[in-house]
Order: sequence, then structure tokens, then C-alpha cells
Amino acid sequence: MGSYVPRRAEKLLKDYLELTPILALVGARQVGKTTMTKHTLEGEGNVPYVTFDDPSVLMLFNESIHEFHRDLIEGHELVVMDEVQYGTDVGRKLKFLCDVKDARMVITSSSETLLRRDVLSHLVGRLTLLKLHPFSTREYLTARGIKTESWKYVTGHIREHISYGGYPRVVLENGIEKKQKLLTDIISLTVIRDVVHSFGLSDELKAFKLMRMLAEQTGNILEIASISRDSGIPYAKVSAFINAFEMSGILTLLRPFFKNRRTEVVKAPKVYFQDCGIRNSIRGSFDVDGPGFEGHILAELTKHDFPVRYWRTMSKAEVDFVVEVGPHLIAVEAKMGDPKPSRSLRSFMNKYAPNRAYVVTMRAHEPRSDRGVIQVNPLDLIEQLDELKRSSGAAKPS
Repeated sequence: MGSYVPRRAEKLLKDYLELTPILALVGARQVGKTTMTKHTLEGEGNVPYVTFDDPSVLMLFNESIHEFHRDLIEGHELVVMDEVQYGTDVGRKLKFLCDVKDARMVITSSSETLLRRDVLSHLVGRLTLLKLHPFSTREYLTARGIKTESWKYVTGHIREHISYGGYPRVVLENGIEKKQKLLTDIISLTVIRDVVHSFGLSDELKAFKLMRMLAEQTGNILEIASISRDSGIPYAKVSAFINAFEMSGILTLLRPFFKNRRTEVVKAPKVYFQDCGIRNSIRGSFDVDGPGFEGHILAELTKHDFPVRYWRTMSKAEVDFVVEVGPHLIAVEAKMGDPKPSRSLRSFMNKYAPNRAYVVTMRAHEPRSDRGVIQVNPLDLIEQLDELKRSSGAAKPS
């Protein structure tokens, strides 16, 4: 299991390179951006790889873009630049390399600060964005050498995926204690230290305290005032930390779906961790619980590029996920226990008449319908939505 694991995003990377001179690959640290990029570009000839983690590279970029081009890019048809968010005046300098020097670039970043308006405003029509996440379930099964997707045989592997997440190094490690140690290292060295210092927030202990609180509130509506009061961390600091964690691919803030501002929640997001293993390590338990299963389903939907929101009324009727697949509206409930559709799901169906409604559960060996609601396991949910995306013409270019 030490060999390269094919990624869903590989083909998109090659396709997108044909669209614009700059491809931006964004994802949390250690999700495999560098590994996938180098593997995918193996046939492209001599492609230099420069990382802004190297102080000499960063200094050259910041002090003289002309010398940076002369020393590191000139003479190459394509260059990979890693962690470019550390550079100064990134948008203007990349525009110069693209327009004046005719450079083609793959730029990677572990922070969505790269997507700030002051950066992207310089790169309109020149840049295509691709996000890379931890391993999806199918990538996880490939990495573990599982050749069947028969639910009877993969259930235990799915549970392990939910418990320990999809970071490549964690997935490829066999020992449970070593998986847990790797997750601890990722949290302390990457999630906490890197994010805190990259955003100038300075206090690692407060960051970890906040993340522990958020790990216990997975799937709940984010109430910053309440978190600030309970943690003793000022409101503005809590807000800054949460923004940093979201921009760095650690948290997902799920926004609401609504049509009626008077009766439905319109602003407050729900909070999830993008990787269940990170969440479980922070909370100190690797048991698969309801919020963890819900977070896993959201992560799978996100990894397959489905736009997702949640629905909640002022009277607290709620549907976990509302997914839009082309013109189709899809309602999804994630249930660890009894897969019987909830009253809230029926209420949403009566109000919005979605094209499909799902209850996704670990108990469904194969899809079955219950009065218009399809019970599926996580693999079948993604397979059915992928097929719907293809048939509706909503799939990404290939």
C-alpha cells in the first residue's frame, strides 16, 4: 500500500491546464497536493517545482519578480509553485508572469487566502480553481487495496474511514496507534501551528480549546456569541479563528437553504470538520457517532463537488442536506440509527417537492424505497448522485 493512490482530481488537473495558463490547486496541508501534481505532470517533461516554504525562494519572489522568473522559470513551459499564499502582492506578480513572460503555472496553496478578491481580481480569465480534499471513500478503498464495493464486505472499512479520516498518510498506515499519532501530529504541526501563525492569531492553546469545543458541536448551528461566552475567548478572536480554520480547509460552515425569510433560517451556518479523523482526534474518541456520520456524508458530497446546504425552519424542522444537482433538488438525511424518514424530511418534501429524497444509513445493503424516500448506504448515495449529474449535463468538463 505504499504506491501512488489515483485521485479523482487528476483528470480535472490535466483538463483545467488546457483552459487557462494558471491552475490553482487548493487544499489543506498533507491532503496530497504535491504528490498528485508531481504524478500527474510526470509526462510533461522537466517541470521545476519551487516551494515558498523555502525562505530563499520566498525572498526572491518578494524582492524581484524579474529575477524570480530568470532564475526559476525561464526556459520551462510549465512550473509548479507550492504554497504561494506566503508571497507578497501575489495576484499582480502572477499576472505579470502570465501576461508578460507567457508562463504556464500550477500554483498550490493550503489556504483559501489565495482566493481573496485582491488576488483574484488580477487573474480574471487567467486562472482555474481546483480543490483537493482528503481521500474520498472510493479513494480510501483503493488505498487499502479493497477491490469490491459490495456493502457486505466494505462496511468495516467505511467505519474505519469515518473514525480516522482520509488524510493519505493516516489511511496508508496500518497500526491504529500510529494512525492516532499521525493525526495528533497533523493537528499540532499543521492545523494548529501553521494555521494560527499563517493568519497572525498567535495563541495555539486558545486555538486548540476552540477546536475541541467545535468538535463537540459538529452538526450544530454555529453560535459565536455562545462559544465566546463559554470559552472566555473574545467574540472577535473566536470569529477570526473560525474564519482561519474554514479558509485552511479544516472546517466547513454549511449555509442554509431557504425560500421564505420569515419562516426559515437564512443566515446561521452549521459547523462541521472537513475530515472526521481530525475531529475525532481532537475530541479524544474514535467511535463512530451520529454527528461524525453526518459529517462524513457532507464530506463525501463536498469531495464530489455537489453544492450542499441545510434546511431548518424557525419551528426547528430540519433536513441535514439539500443538494442541487443541475436542475434537480435533492433532500438527504444521514441517520446512524433507525432509517425511518423523519417528519422534518416529509415536511420538506411537501413544501418543496424535491426530485429525490434520501435517507443514507449504514444499514442499507442496497437501495430500497419507503413511500418516496430512498434508503441508501453512503457509496450508493454518491453513485446515484453522480449518475444524476452525468444525465443532467451538470458534470464538470472531461
